[in-house]
Amino acid sequence: MPEATRSAPAGAEAASPAAGSTTNAGAATSTLRAAAGKLLRLLAKPVRRTRSQGPVVIDTFRGYASKDALFMVGRVMRQPTSDGVGDFSAAASLWNVVRRMSRSGVSGARLIASIDDQRQGLITDRDGYFSLRMRLQQPLLPHRRSAKVHLQLIKPAEGEAVGEVLVAPPACRFMVISDIDDTVVATGVANKIKMISRMLLKSAESRVAFAGVAEFYQQLAGGVTGRENNPLLYVSRGPWVIYETLEAFFKLHRFPGRPVLFLREWGLRFRPPFVRRDADHKIEIINELMAVSPDLPVVLIGDSGQHDPEMYHDIVRSWPDRVRLVLIRNVTDGSRSQDVAELAKDVGIPFVLADRSEEMAAAAVAAGLIETRPER
Repeated sequence: MPEATRSAPAGAEAASPAAGSTTNAGAATSTLRAAAGKLLRLLAKPVRRTRSQGPVVIDTFRGYASKDALFMVGRVMRQPTSDGVGDFSAAASLWNVVRRMSRSGVSGARLIASIDDQRQGLITDRDGYFSLRMRLQQPLLPHRRSAKVHLQLIKPAEGEAVGEVLVAPPACRFMVISDIDDTVVATGVANKIKMISRMLLKSAESRVAFAGVAEFYQQLAGGVTGRENNPLLYVSRGPWVIYETLEAFFKLHRFPGRPVLFLREWGLRFRPPFVRRDADHKIEIINELMAVSPDLPVVLIGDSGQHDPEMYHDIVRSWPDRVRLVLIRNVTDGSRSQDVAELAKDVGIPFVLADRSEEMAAAAVAAGLIETRPER
């Protein structure tokens, strides 16, 4: 016998499918509007961060220092001026995004960098970037966790900015140099188009961190005592345009400290060489960072998807007795495992291919770098 249909109580109105659809559509529209506003504010952030309305500005990226040396990167750019100082409306954010997209690097710009009483001249490259390498005549005081670098632009216009370098504390026992894509955050190396779209278009909230990786990096930062404050430095082939998104990602997923990120310039040039080459970018930056703290042991972390195993193998051979541990996250098929095993044979240190963060942590425990593995 068919089940009786239950009638609505007297005075109650039955909800129509159309009403439900309207409610869902309204909620979806509201969510999209909020997401779009957040994306606009994020994309506009680098323009506001310079605290200059143009037309020539200095943008700085967080660097790294020991008590005796420092290394940081920045850029001098031209951009359209703004007529909405202090305006945080959607229209102003959209205009700031347009300003950001219209920026172009200023080659041959001249700057003076100063920290404490020491000064050094800088000249930007053909894309407007400058790299500050400074040996400090007066060592930084041991209690300083960060230091300010003052930058004065003297040509082709006048301007100034303040950059920040994080300082390795006296208690640290080693430094960590880590890749990002497919090492910390899943991007997918198998399909290059998907990888690039995920890298450039995903927000911090929609990026997926590998299970246990934030906890493991917290363990590395703390070391055996939990209070070593070992520096964590990130070197990636990703473009500078996603710098703020990555900063938000590391904060959202509770990675330790403020991230020190070294990325690179992407795209085409309108003069030879027309295509920017990235083959040597990571190894050059890693060499710079290792030179800043020449007595500090190093942990290298990467993935099997591109050239990290071969590059780290070369670094171990080039810097004898500096690298304590190499960790490679396995994100490819079985044939790559044999390649990594071959590289590990002649380096004389643990060179570990791991499927999960827990396996990486176990290798760090065995190497005496951390006390316990993160619980999952």
